[in-house]
Amino acid sequence: MNNNIVYLEGFYNENDCQTPSNLLTDQMDSFYFVKDLKGIFVCVDKSLLKHFHMQSSSDIIGKSDFDVQRHDLATKHREDDQIIIESGQTFPSKIELVGDGKGNVKWFQTTKAPLYNRKGEIIGVEGLSRDIKMTKESIEPYSEFKNTITYLQKNFKGSVNIKELAYQNAMSVSTFERKFKKHFACSPSQFIKKLRIDHACDLLNLNYDIAEIALKCGFCDQSYFSKEFKKVMKMTPRQFKVNCKN
Repeated sequence: MNNNIVYLEGFYNENDCQTPSNLLTDQMDSFYFVKDLKGIFVCVDKSLLKHFHMQSSSDIIGKSDFDVQRHDLATKHREDDQIIIESGQTFPSKIELVGDGKGNVKWFQTTKAPLYNRKGEIIGVEGLSRDIKMTKESIEPYSEFKNTITYLQKNFKGSVNIKELAYQNAMSVSTFERKFKKHFACSPSQFIKKLRIDHACDLLNLNYDIAEIALKCGFCDQSYFSKEFKKVMKMTPRQFKVNCKN
């Protein structure tokens, strides 16, 4: 392992585990992690420590998502991990919310895969997450959508015409939506909603009225905003605001 990685040596010795594999790359604006079958972090890189504002690997090695993130986010991460462990499938480029341990949440593009020992048995989950706002690095493999992502991140607060986006990419609407979903694991409309909810979380940390936040984030009114926010965050904007204060 390289100097950028910290890990629980006993885990790798006991499981006769292969070196962290093809997901591990030296890419900017990303972080790498490995969790065991119980969801305990056994390997992380220094970028992950920085993301969680941690000074030492002991702040996270031996702990789970429930120790470092909000319960609702940790629950979702654990559910995904269980599916991977039980099925052996890989989750490629999933757009998901990740907390930073300080009450802030951001959208990340995460790829997770089962981690095997030398006998071919699944012993955990490894993953690589990239901040979706870091378009230059994180969207490079999907260069045909680079301009689209940049446009959406600048204009998500207003009305976005999917048909026009498809035209700008020289695609039919159906082809545009199919390719977009293949790369980013969500439709263009869902991606826009994710950006709006992310911005709403930032504003809820500040002293803005909820109705004002709804309009600032591109929602037609407070009622619709609250409904969509709860779908994603599993709590109302008001509950989120109270949690931020606490």
